Amino acid sequence: MLDEGGMTEHIRHGGSTGTVLWWAARDACLSKRRRAVDMARLLVRKGADVNAAGRERGGNESYPLSWVAMAVCLGVEDAAFLATRLVVQGAKVKAVGTNGNGTMGSPLWWVAQAVWSHKTGAVEKLELATLLMVKGADVNAAGKLEDGKESTPLWYAAWAVRDGEPAGLELAKLLVTAENGADVINAVGHHADVHRTKGTPLWLAAQGVRDGKADAPELARLLISAGARLADDEKEEFQVIIDGLTIVLDADGDGSAVQASEEEEGEEEQAEEVEEEEVTLADIARGVAVAGSKRKSMHVSE
Repeated sequence: MLDEGGMTEHIRHGGSTGTVLWWAARDACLSKRRRAVDMARLLVRKGADVNAAGRERGGNESYPLSWVAMAVCLGVEDAAFLATRLVVQGAKVKAVGTNGNGTMGSPLWWVAQAVWSHKTGAVEKLELATLLMVKGADVNAAGKLEDGKESTPLWYAAWAVRDGEPAGLELAKLLVTAENGADVINAVGHHADVHRTKGTPLWLAAQGVRDGKADAPELARLLISAGARLADDEKEEFQVIIDGLTIVLDADGDGSAVQASEEEEGEEEQAEEVEEEEVTLADIARGVAVAGSKRKSMHVSE
C-alpha cells in the first residue's frame, strides 16, 4: 500500500511528471477507465494532496481536478462523483487545466461543456456545478480551445438548450442568478465544430425558439431580463423572435412596453388590442412578427 511519502512523490514518465493522484486522474480522462477513477478515489480517501500540480511533456500544468473535470466532459462513469470528492477535500476550483491538445479551461467550464455534450448524468453535473460555484468558481472564466477561440460556461449552457439537451436551462439559471452572476452581455462564444459556431447566448436561445426547443423561450427571457441583447450581426435574422419574447415578458412582468403604447394611443384602445391579440410560441418559433397588424403602433425599445 502507498504511504504518505509515496503519495507525494512525483513520478516521471514519457516527459510528464506528477503525483500518483495526478497520474490516476489523468488516466481516468485519457483512458476513460473506471478502475482509474476508483484508484483516484482511494488516493483521495488516503489523504493524497488534491492540489499537487503535474506537468505534461510540453510544459502544460494541470491539477487532478482539471483532469477529472475533463473526464466528466467525456462522460466517464463516476467522474462527477470523484470531482465532487476532490472539491470537498479542498481542490482549487479556479485552477485552469490544459489537456494534451492545448484546450484549457476551469473545472466549471469543462462541466458546462459536459452539460451540452452528454444526455446522461444531468443531476450529478448540476450538483457538481453548484458545488463549484459555492466554493468560489468564476462563472465568467472563459475556456480556450486549441485554436484560441474562447467561450464561457453560460455559452455552453445556452448551446445545450439550443440542442435540446437536458439540464442546459437549469445550468443557465444557476450561472445567471449566482451571487456574482454570469455576464450575459459579453459572453460571446466560439466552438470549432463543423459549422464554426459563434455568437451570443441569446443568439443560441433564439435559434432554439425558432427550432421549437422546449426550454429555449424561458432561457431567452432569462437572458433578456438580465440585460442580454443580440449582437448587430445577429439581429437581421433573430430580432423579430426576441421582440416577440420581450412583449410577452413585459406583459408578464412590469408591462412597460404596453404602458408606453397606452400613453401614445390611449388606455382604452390599447387595452382592446391586448385582449384581441395573443402571442403564441408557434408564432415566435416560425419567426412571425408576433405583434401582428393590430400591434404595428407598438414598439419595444432595446
